[in-house]
Amino acid sequence: MNLFDQDILNLLSIVYSPYTFRVFESVKLKSIEMWNCNVQNTAHTISCEWLRTFPYGNKTSIKSDTALGTATPAHVMAKPPSDSLASSWISAEGSPSTPVALANLVFPKGTIIDINVSFVINMNSPGITTNVSPPALSPGTLFVPVIYGILIPVSVNY
Repeated sequence: MNLFDQDILNLLSIVYSPYTFRVFESVKLKSIEMWNCNVQNTAHTISCEWLRTFPYGNKTSIKSDTALGTATPAHVMAKPPSDSLASSWISAEGSPSTPVALANLVFPKGTIIDINVSFVINMNSPGITTNVSPPALSPGTLFVPVIYGILIPVSVNY
């Protein structure tokens, strides 16, 4: 599953039906951490591949781990390479109109994923609408959207 710059920018949104607005003006991806303990007692691999695009070159880097059974979970702690788009500040105004893939995540069902970011909120911003469908929440409610129907938020720490 590819993780795009727009996914990171939309990690915290606010409902104002019929629209959804982005809360973050700029975001910096600090790390992605994943754990998986397969209850099937079979080998399972999780990985994070950092993707690179122009002008950062095309060399990718992969962090992965494989575990057998449930005694020791597979664990990956991946920080973006310093010479990649994923490690720089991503801004809604500076982002290309077409989403850019930052990382490719490979994981089996039941994997726990922490996406750690630093962010800037512009209190004077008129608001940037997102392509995220507004959930059935009261206007003004903050929420973390589900990413591609796969990554379902369980908790958020501010």
